[in-house]
Amino acid sequence: MDAAGLPPSSPPGHQGATQSPTALCPRRRPRCGGARQVAGAVFLAFAALSTVPTTAATAAEAYAVLTREGDIEERTYPAHWAVETSVSGERDDATHRGFLRLTAYLSGGGRGQAPPFRPPLIRTETARGWTVQLDLPADGATGAPAAPTDPQVTLRWIPAVSCVVMPIPGPFDFAAVDRQRRRGLDFAVAHRLAFSGPASVALYTRPGTVWFLQKAEFRIPIEPNR
Repeated sequence: MDAAGLPPSSPPGHQGATQSPTALCPRRRPRCGGARQVAGAVFLAFAALSTVPTTAATAAEAYAVLTREGDIEERTYPAHWAVETSVSGERDDATHRGFLRLTAYLSGGGRGQAPPFRPPLIRTETARGWTVQLDLPADGATGAPAAPTDPQVTLRWIPAVSCVVMPIPGPFDFAAVDRQRRRGLDFAVAHRLAFSGPASVALYTRPGTVWFLQKAEFRIPIEPNR
């Protein structure tokens, strides 16, 4: 869904491998082990750089699964603090700009030191553009996190919410998101679930990540019925 980068024409370290003169000669076999190791190292390094940074304490979201059918789940998320910002413009560019604003706050742009965030990055379409949001870890002992100094960033308390959630297989495009949206709607109707707000996309990888490393989910908020 939502990453801005275009997929490469071939994996790192692969281009030119079939153009080697020795590869075309049956009497001389090139040594490929080193090249494969280099390509693997480049891939792993790129994957590490492409993911949203986390800490051990905030690497996983807290939620409970109420119903599961295949890859579709009905989940409940506890109340928590979040920071969000509103951005306009093209989807991927707006997501990236919103991400930079929020991570600036998380790196200390607020009053004092803000707590680390936990993925995902939540993007919701609005009438004027997009809302981009990052959840903050729950910490009842310290109360509300530091207030942002950037007027474009807002600190919000998010009440407990139930959602229908399903993964979005990459590459993320409007067609893939729409397919999952329709599946989620069908699931909600079949289980007599009432919608409670606009749908959103949850990005677990940094905006701009290449398509084969992307991870995202589509979420439809619903009224709790149990």
